[in-house]
Amino acid sequence: MVGIFCATKAGTDEEYRKHVRNRMIFYVGFTLLGIATAIVAFTAELLWEVEISSRMLGFYAGVGTGLALGGIVMTAKSLLLLKNEKKLHSARVEEADERNAQISTMASKVALVVLLVGLYVTLLVAGLWEPYLVKILGFLVTLFLFSYVVAYKIISRRI
Repeated sequence: MVGIFCATKAGTDEEYRKHVRNRMIFYVGFTLLGIATAIVAFTAELLWEVEISSRMLGFYAGVGTGLALGGIVMTAKSLLLLKNEKKLHSARVEEADERNAQISTMASKVALVVLLVGLYVTLLVAGLWEPYLVKILGFLVTLFLFSYVVAYKIISRRI
């Protein structure tokens, strides 16, 4: 199985090595974002005098910790991959396989439809009790559709 954002068109192991190194930048970014989120949550709980429920502080601390640990694990996996030529080659072949890319694209489309339907249902139901959620979720759906149109136009010019 190829990850949701992992497809590549790297034709050589050296191109794929560069791709993995670039991807590691995102993993380090996730790690730093997670650390920052956890620090803010722990600081808010221990030092700041803010009115945030302990449930939300726990949520932020958990999300931050999860992002940081996930980023560390993925960075470590990438480093190990870069050190092993056989695994690097087989990973490149798997990620560059057109069948896997097509499966990933189709799965992403299905997941996207499920997400949009879920947002829409939540917008309708939650809006009965929390009217501001209608605005937030409506904005998110609009943001998605707008970003899709813009991305489509930009990418279609490049290809």
